[in-house]
Amino acid sequence: MSALFECQQTLATNLAQLGLFDDRSIPGITEKLLLFADAVLEENTRQNLTRITEPAAVVSRHLIDSLSVLQWLKVRPARVCDVGTGGGFPGVPLAIAVPEFQVTLIDSENKKVAFLNRIANELGLTNVTAMHLRAEEAGQDRALRESFAIVVSRSVARLSILYEYTLPLLRTGGTFWAYKGETAREEAEEAQPALEILGGALVGLRDYELPTGETHTLVQVEKVSSTPQRYPRRAGLPAKRPLR
Repeated sequence: MSALFECQQTLATNLAQLGLFDDRSIPGITEKLLLFADAVLEENTRQNLTRITEPAAVVSRHLIDSLSVLQWLKVRPARVCDVGTGGGFPGVPLAIAVPEFQVTLIDSENKKVAFLNRIANELGLTNVTAMHLRAEEAGQDRALRESFAIVVSRSVARLSILYEYTLPLLRTGGTFWAYKGETAREEAEEAQPALEILGGALVGLRDYELPTGETHTLVQVEKVSSTPQRYPRRAGLPAKRPLR
């Protein structure tokens, strides 16, 4: 058995502290989360999915961190999009914990997308679909544009760039949650002009502490008006010339 499963109690305790789950459901959720994390670590020997490989850190900084948004995210059911999902965080843990979510994972690397679709199938996650797309392509796709109630993104780009990747996918009235560290407030101030251009409004910054003692921040944005059709711009342009 993987050393990850030695951290099962830590994970179960944190799930209980969220106050969102029936005690009888926590063991099943915990087991599936750890099976997913174990698969990520195994795949990490073949392709670069994460720099975090120590079991306790994986549980804290990937699984518990991914689920932290559930303290404030009360919408059920909902279409959820994880932009730049990488190894599947936070989208897959959210799909495991909340089966009512229909989660679309978007990433520009086909090998990662193939792995995520395979492991979702192996774990029976019928509410997860991974798509091989750049964020700029996804935002201009008529089947995806402004279709999600919730968009999440973790460790992808500064907010001045990330807003252009994510806001076009969010329907009016929906919420975007950006997982950030110590630069959250600086980035939010810098990105305010971009947010206004793209139809968003800053709701707040939510600080939370991980079992490791680290403090992270969720930037919460509401979509208040439709994003102008010209955004997102063509691939590479948001990163090269962030909106000001």
